[in-house]
Formats: sequence, C-alpha cells, structure tokens
Amino acid sequence: GYNVISVEKENKGWDLEATKGRNTILIEVKGLSGSEISVRISRNEYEKMKDDNNNSNYSLCVVTQALKTPHLSIFLFNGKKWIDESDSSLVLSIDVQIAAIAYVK
Repeated sequence: GYNVISVEKENKGWDLEATKGRNTILIEVKGLSGSEISVRISRNEYEKMKDDNNNSNYSLCVVTQALKTPHLSIFLFNGKKWIDESDSSLVLSIDVQIAAIAYVK
C-alpha cells in the first residue's frame, strides 16, 4: 500500500522513499552475497541515519545471501539502538571510522 520511489541519485542518504498518506519511510538498502551482516555505510548515510529528524522514519534494510536464497533484515531505531524488526536479538553495532583515498596522479 506504499508508493515507493528511488532517490539514490539525489544523494539524500537513503535509497528509497516509501509514502502512505502522511507517513514516509526512508530506506537505505544494502545487499550481501554472504550470510553475515556487515555493511559499509557512507558518511552521508550515517549522518542521515543518526539524525534525530530522520531516525524514527529511517530503515536500514540488509539483504543477505542475495545471490542464493535472499533473506531481508530490516533495522529500525527504537530510541536507543538499531534492532531487526523481526528478530530483536539482532542489534547493530556501529564502528565509526575515518576513511581516505590515496592515489598517484
């Protein structure tokens, strides 16, 4: 029942917006070939994910085993931590890192 649009190219910090009436869900999608949940989140995605104005509407959706038998985990912020909506024992740990690109011209 949601109207879903792709906003990836707009660099908003999420990939999809799902709207139903006045309710809008901001969805970041990550796909993995393996079964372990470990994804890289860009600086922009992370900033939007932790933004108090967004995090009640923000979902991090991780598809594991994407090439075999896909399994979807949807992580939502409960006010304290990011937990899987269907398995509350799955809690995201977030390791903030600083990155750079080194190259020779």
